[in-house]
Amino acid sequence: MPKHNQNANAPLARLRAASALIPVIESDLATGKMAAERAALMSEFCDWACQSAPEDSDECLALVEAVKKGLVRIKEKLMGKQAIPVTD
Repeated sequence: MPKHNQNANAPLARLRAASALIPVIESDLATGKMAAERAALMSEFCDWACQSAPEDSDECLALVEAVKKGLVRIKEKLMGKQAIPVTD
């Protein structure tokens, strides 16, 4: 029975997980179920998954693009939540 190198699939698995996390983070931020700090930490994982992803397949490239677009939306939401109103 041939041995499969599970480490070779790990970057793609992380990228798929990051792709699945984006809508969860966005939804929970919108409903207030997730603290901004936790969303930022989860976003860091997604960013790391993109940086460590192999660029050897169309699936990887498509996932990286989707995750990066999602991260931009999340960061915009986080910046809006951290905005402190200025009072005179």
